[in-house]
Amino acid sequence: MKRFRLLADDGEMLVLLNLEMIDVGDPLATLRELGMAEARPIGAAKLVALGQEAAFSAGALENAHPAIRRALAAFMGLGGEANCALFLAPPGARTPRDVAVRLGLAPITTMAFLLSAQQAGKLNAAMINAQVWRLADAPNAA
Repeated sequence: MKRFRLLADDGEMLVLLNLEMIDVGDPLATLRELGMAEARPIGAAKLVALGQEAAFSAGALENAHPAIRRALAAFMGLGGEANCALFLAPPGARTPRDVAVRLGLAPITTMAFLLSAQQAGKLNAAMINAQVWRLADAPNAA
């Protein structure tokens, strides 16, 4: 897997969760602000399980409490293996394991572009697919 610089020049950490860009700043500081004084990196399997549980419990990740989404983004930032995640609960999902998951790693330039689009109220699924997921599917994707 190609590795990209995950932090902006000002040290901010940007994470894409489904259709939302989240600026977690310093992931450890963010987790402490959320009440997790002993926060440390978690493995990819635990991260996936947390995201699946959040998406399943709320019916969609977008419906999960903002603090849950922010914590999930901060844990992604701590791990450094992915900065993009898609958690989709299909209709009729009966357990958290039914939630489909996709993880990706996009360069900071793409993440900054998506954050700018979100701030302008223009971020949408088509833009995210074009900038993140379709590139991840392309042969020799960067």
